[in-house]
Amino acid sequence: MSATPHSQIFLLHGMKRSGNHAIVNWLLPQLHCQVFNNAIPLGPLLRGAPMPAARPFAAWRSEQEQRLRHPVSKAMVTLEDHDLRLAPFYGADVPLRRLLVLRNPRDLFSSRIRKAFQVQMPAYPRADGAVLRRAIDLWKQHARCYLGDTAPFPGRTAILFDAWFQDAGYRAAVSAALGVAFDDSGFGKVTAEGGGSSFDGTRFDGNARLMDVDNRVAALDSSERSLLDTILDAPGMRDLDDAICTADPVAQITLR
Repeated sequence: MSATPHSQIFLLHGMKRSGNHAIVNWLLPQLHCQVFNNAIPLGPLLRGAPMPAARPFAAWRSEQEQRLRHPVSKAMVTLEDHDLRLAPFYGADVPLRRLLVLRNPRDLFSSRIRKAFQVQMPAYPRADGAVLRRAIDLWKQHARCYLGDTAPFPGRTAILFDAWFQDAGYRAAVSAALGVAFDDSGFGKVTAEGGGSSFDGTRFDGNARLMDVDNRVAALDSSERSLLDTILDAPGMRDLDDAICTADPVAQITLR
């Protein structure tokens, strides 16, 4: 990926079930970039594998281009359920744009809980414990970054999934912040990545507007709801949720 005036790297952080794939699919017609999804898989780490060391960007780039067998002028690298300070590479010699996707904790963790009872994956625990607490702590870190309370992810462009899903005007504001012409053609796609929606799979592909993404709590059964209450009762969760609900999502896209 030689450095040309059009070369750029987008590094996107988000939680699993936060709408990462939907937002990436929406961005693709606007950014025209190669996607490197889930660049540091979480499963092996939760099973005891060591965290892979960040590599020089030139080496990482060369490996990806050899694997793809073609150069890439733009790339989006996504990271799921990781600390905001983590990156798969360092020393990028092309412009690096940092993106953060956040979803409210009620619907995010409702989706994660429902997924937990569909699959056997370490990232989706079915009970309270170290893995769940890790996810809670990461969501709080992401939420504080969205609110501007901390800055471990400098110069970030923050996308609140809830506002993105509900409001075309907000989506246009995100496009403007990224310096691209607004193109909403990618909105509404539901791909099979990650199994699609925890509740609907890919049934609403092309018609995602019909999905009840902002009321997932209502679909939980009593045992699922009990686990959600445990999550929401964790210290600081409800205060952060309230702060996100009351903050102007457009103002949070790019903090001054």
